[in-house]
Amino acid sequence: MSNYTHETVPTQFVGADGVRYAYRRFGGAGTVPLLFLGYFNSNMDAWDPAVTKDRDPPVSRNSAVAQLAAIREWGNIPATGRYATLKNITHPTLIVPGNKDVVVPPLNALILAEQLPNAQLIVYADSSHGAQYQHARTFLQHLKLFLIDTHAQRST
Repeated sequence: MSNYTHETVPTQFVGADGVRYAYRRFGGAGTVPLLFLGYFNSNMDAWDPAVTKDRDPPVSRNSAVAQLAAIREWGNIPATGRYATLKNITHPTLIVPGNKDVVVPPLNALILAEQLPNAQLIVYADSSHGAQYQHARTFLQHLKLFLIDTHAQRST
C-alpha cells in the first residue's frame, strides 16, 4: 500500500511520440487504476475540486498550444477503419459525457461506447463538457459503483 495521498504523490511523466504526459499514481498495489482525461486547458488538480486543496499553476500558453496540436493530430483519423483499433482497448472504461456538450458532441461518446468492448456509458442530463463537475455527487456515486464492479470482475 502506498503512503502517498492525492496531495503528496509526486507527478511522474511518460513520453509517447515525442509528447510528454504527466500522471500521478497512488493507492494500493493491484487496485484498479483510475484515469481521468482532462478537458482542454486543464491541469491534474482540476479533476475534482472537492478532493484537492492546492492547485497546479495555471496552464501555460505553450501547454495550451501543445494540447491543441495534440487534439488536431488526434482528429487525423483515416476515413476507413477509423475505429478499428478501439476494439483492442479491453480495459473497463467509464464514459461520462453531458447531453449538451458543445465541445465534444455526445454522439461521439455513444460511438466510443459502441466500439470499446468493455465500456459503460452514462450520459448526464442538462450538462455540458464538465458533466462530472455539474453532477459531482452523482458522478462520484457512479464512479464508485463502476470501480467496485470492475474490481469484482478482476477478482473472479
